[in-house]
Amino acid sequence: MNNKNNYRIAIMGLLSALVFVSSMIGFSVPLSFGGDFTKIHIGNIFCLLSGLILGPIYGGLAAGIGSAFYDLTDPIFISSMPFTFCFKFIMAYICGKIAYSFNKNALSIKTNILAGMSGIIVYIILNLSRTFIVDIYFKELVLNAALLNIFISFISSAINGVIAVCMVIPLNISIRKILETNNIFEKIRYNGEK
Repeated sequence: MNNKNNYRIAIMGLLSALVFVSSMIGFSVPLSFGGDFTKIHIGNIFCLLSGLILGPIYGGLAAGIGSAFYDLTDPIFISSMPFTFCFKFIMAYICGKIAYSFNKNALSIKTNILAGMSGIIVYIILNLSRTFIVDIYFKELVLNAALLNIFISFISSAINGVIAVCMVIPLNISIRKILETNNIFEKIRYNGEK
């Protein structure tokens, strides 16, 4: 394994830990039907940041692993862990892919806003689709109850998404400056390689 991958894995571990801890900062909201919960939290900030710093693959892994470990520690969300891993991976992957597709350093504010919004929107669609399928086909809720759950989940996801996109831009710029000053960013930068 080359030195660049060692640095990436180390930063991926750090970002996974930040995703995990930041997912704890928030509060759970019980949904009206089916016993589900949704959560307002700041974990998505660090999921997007993972994609912006490490690129699609390593950033996606950091987001997925950190979020999955959070789900494993919370009995409310433990059954969602495989979906959380996949959906958060996809969110950070899309964010990183878009950010680095338009700018090799992924520092353009407009591109990062587009990348963050794209990642969040895809995540919301995936999560709401899963919620709807589970409510209708597994919990056998009536359509109105399932749609109410979708609406409540959409509100919390939208709040999380807006907070994440607004906060990740200045955070990315600040952390990137620190990484560049210490000559770390060149060692971890995504160059389009697999």
